Amino acid sequence: MAKTSRAMSQTEIAKIVEIIGKFRGKPTWAKIVQKAAEAGIPYKLRALQNQRPIKAAYDKKVQQIRDRREGRKSIFEKDGFPTDEAKIITQLKELQKRVQELEAENRALSLELQTIVVRASEHNVALEELHRPLVPALRD
Repeated sequence: MAKTSRAMSQTEIAKIVEIIGKFRGKPTWAKIVQKAAEAGIPYKLRALQNQRPIKAAYDKKVQQIRDRREGRKSIFEKDGFPTDEAKIITQLKELQKRVQELEAENRALSLELQTIVVRASEHNVALEELHRPLVPALRD
């Protein structure tokens, strides 16, 4: 059962501030209440929100998450990655078109290679000879 009393010790406040600091993602008050209860500090939501150090730690953590997200967004923009849905869809379509072009080019080159191998065998050129590295031409 959660405590309704507002008399919270400095040790309990420090533990809850520490719990908030350990969140990897954005903390929610429900999660904070749950983690505090698991740590043996069963206070209600309003009791936690009324403590300035706890509220300040929560606000600081939320701001860190926002800053981190904005930092990632600016990194993506700097590297040329799209950041909004319309640009992502446009780039995706362009990349899919490029993949199709490369696959078509690959098919054409494979066909050309097959033709070369067949013609080489017709002229009694061994496959090992085709794989031999070219000798650089001598230049004066």
